[in-house]
Amino acid sequence: MITRHPFNVSFLGHLFYANNIFYGSLAWGGLMTLARGGLDRQLACCGLKLNPWRWILLGVGVVSYLLMTTLAAQKSFNGAALFEWLLTISTEMLTLSLLPILAAAADSAEPPPVEGLPAG
Repeated sequence: MITRHPFNVSFLGHLFYANNIFYGSLAWGGLMTLARGGLDRQLACCGLKLNPWRWILLGVGVVSYLLMTTLAAQKSFNGAALFEWLLTISTEMLTLSLLPILAAAADSAEPPPVEGLPAG
């Protein structure tokens, strides 16, 4: 629905749908960070621990949301669009922080035993 309400054509419609998306992504990111905090304490990717990166990305998302809404209220739409993209990128990176977990799960999964032909 957000593509049917572009920012420059339907301002209130765009804000309604965009806020639903951004609230949901920030809530999901925060809950995922809290839920996985104890489980992923030792998990690292490229030599960096995941939990601090998740908290930083969540903070960037929240600050970007606040700056985006403030700039949109002041009719500084270029700045608002910049922080909208920063918010989108930070929440997408939060999603990508699940990749090392999925890779570790795939490495630890053992294939099922193959039964041989019966002797005889």
